[in-house]
Amino acid sequence: MLSSCSKDTPVQYAMTNQVFVTNAASSFNFQIQAGMLAQTTGVNDSVKSYGGEMVKDNTAAYTLLKALATSKGLIISTTLQASDQTNLAALQAKTGAAFDQLYAQTMILTHTQELNFFQVGAQATGVEDADLRTLAYNQVPLLEVRLQAAYALQTLVSSE
Repeated sequence: MLSSCSKDTPVQYAMTNQVFVTNAASSFNFQIQAGMLAQTTGVNDSVKSYGGEMVKDNTAAYTLLKALATSKGLIISTTLQASDQTNLAALQAKTGAAFDQLYAQTMILTHTQELNFFQVGAQATGVEDADLRTLAYNQVPLLEVRLQAAYALQTLVSSE
């Protein structure tokens, strides 16, 4: 009996290159827009500061993603995915301390989702393109830091 070589079996990736780019772009753009909102609508200085970091970090990440996607002939969009649009609309509806509290909660939720998404993308079978896997891998440490900072932010604003 002959056994099949594993190299004869096509690799099953968790997502296509385009799905990765589309979701990553939406995630980065959501964080940029929510961060700008935090800078203008937030009342707590820590919320405003965190929002500024989100704008800076995610603008840099989006710029890298856009250049990489464009070089590979992938479509990059500024349109938010439905969940990101829903989260942004919820933030836009709040003001004052209620905004700060929802922003912190939303940052925990979205950074948890982003961290899981980028961890999957960074795996050998996450996304087919090696450069996209590297981009995903390089995002993970910063997302872990941002998630911990979001928990600290929530603790801070929950007492307001």
